[in-house]
Amino acid sequence: MKRLLTVLLAIFLCLLPQTVIAESAKTLIDQGKELSNNGKFDEAIAKFNEAQKLQPNNPAVYVYRARVQYAKNRNLEALGDLNQALKIEPNFAEAYNVRAQVYFTIEDFDRALADLEKAQSLGFKVDSDYLKLVEKRARERRK
Repeated sequence: MKRLLTVLLAIFLCLLPQTVIAESAKTLIDQGKELSNNGKFDEAIAKFNEAQKLQPNNPAVYVYRARVQYAKNRNLEALGDLNQALKIEPNFAEAYNVRAQVYFTIEDFDRALADLEKAQSLGFKVDSDYLKLVEKRARERRK
């Protein structure tokens, strides 16, 4: 019995730091989202940077930061974050959707279309009017 308690305590102590890190990262992400919603983009990026240091393999952190970078017209930085999110989680539909928006903004319509189609194939609800617009722009660009 004593040995079982020792093993359970050891497991608990090993898992505790990960739990604390996850909760801290979640708090930072929530703060970043709130700051972003209030237009405080630089402060939001700082919170997402802190969260990313705690959880470098959390693709959502990169997508949240990419959204803010995109809002600040930092399209290359947004693409970098989105590419990193997709490197971590290749089936992250939201990352494809956000990356499609960035590609559309920089007028890379073929890539925007490919990402929208990929997001849709992964179950993301893509607005049909937006998809048609991207398809139209891609066709026009190819002419």
